[in-house]
Amino acid sequence: MAKEQTKKETMPTPAYRQAGGRQVKKGEFRGKHVVLHPYVSEKSQRVIRHNQYSFLVTNSANKVLVREEIERTYGVHVSSVTMTKVRVRTKHYRGHASTFKPKKKATVRLRAGEKIDIA
Repeated sequence: MAKEQTKKETMPTPAYRQAGGRQVKKGEFRGKHVVLHPYVSEKSQRVIRHNQYSFLVTNSANKVLVREEIERTYGVHVSSVTMTKVRVRTKHYRGHASTFKPKKKATVRLRAGEKIDIA
């Protein structure tokens, strides 16, 4: 006897796929290329004493993806992640206005005793 097709088999594939135990939309970053590079400034160098490191991340990144990539890339344990959007700024130089694209940066706090070599 031939099996009848069920409604579930004839439905189109959903816009998400199963990944890592969570449902993830197609095109969403899964820990690859989320962290662009370390964000080096006077303040970011000052808070390294408190086990906090700053990274420039993509605009579509979220805390979970940043945490996963930092832990996988640097082999450390992240205790918390704080995200900050850097607003669009206009600077004038010799009479011309330049606009800088908006950015997103993540400040990552590590467990006590762990370090990342950024230099």
